[in-house]
Amino acid sequence: MKRNILVVLMFLSFNVLLADNPFKVQILGGFAVPFKKYETGLALTQTYESLKFRPGGLFDYGLKIGYELNPKVEAVFKIHYQISHLSPAASNVDDRFTKLMLQPEVLYIVNVTKSVKFKYGVGLSYAINPLFDIDATQIKGGAHNIFHFKNSMGFALTAEHEIYLRKKKNLSFVTGFSFRYNMLEVDHVISDGNPADIDYFPSGFGNNLKKLNASGLDITLGVCYHFELAGKHRVYEYE
Repeated sequence: MKRNILVVLMFLSFNVLLADNPFKVQILGGFAVPFKKYETGLALTQTYESLKFRPGGLFDYGLKIGYELNPKVEAVFKIHYQISHLSPAASNVDDRFTKLMLQPEVLYIVNVTKSVKFKYGVGLSYAINPLFDIDATQIKGGAHNIFHFKNSMGFALTAEHEIYLRKKKNLSFVTGFSFRYNMLEVDHVISDGNPADIDYFPSGFGNNLKKLNASGLDITLGVCYHFELAGKHRVYEYE
């Protein structure tokens, strides 16, 4: 089922590139504010502060492709990559929590002026290959553990503010806010290169990893280039 959904999403994004409609391509970057942090069982020697990981992300960057179905509705396909690290950081532990996100959306457009728009809408949030890689081999008795999670389907609520940067230019600046809801379940674990059981780990850490809340609020900034492959060329300008 998940494979079929992924194929449909890629097919739709391909058709966006071929359609005779106004397009936009947006490069974006920003931050993900995770809704939940989890304990690792590790603590800093100096302060004994517990190290936590954030499956909801920290840094976020990617690409959006979209086009206006009509002056009030825009279809968007967003692909973005999220990465986070332990908090607080430890110099003798290498770690990363990563996931690739696919996010198709439908946005309703509110035209404030000819050069300013507000957009809001809903979409799907699909997490691909979530992975938590924590290398604690520099610590006595530590190991290099890689936790692989199942792909996860969730939903997203999005709001954007878009303003065109220059007169008679198809460039715009976008500020976006997107609430994502995703739950992750562990698939398998590799410890020092060998398969391991999740129940092998201390109960507090292992039980947390069985099911994670990877939801978060994405705050992104991006620059869009608007164009058409065919048809009448649109020009936006300030009032």
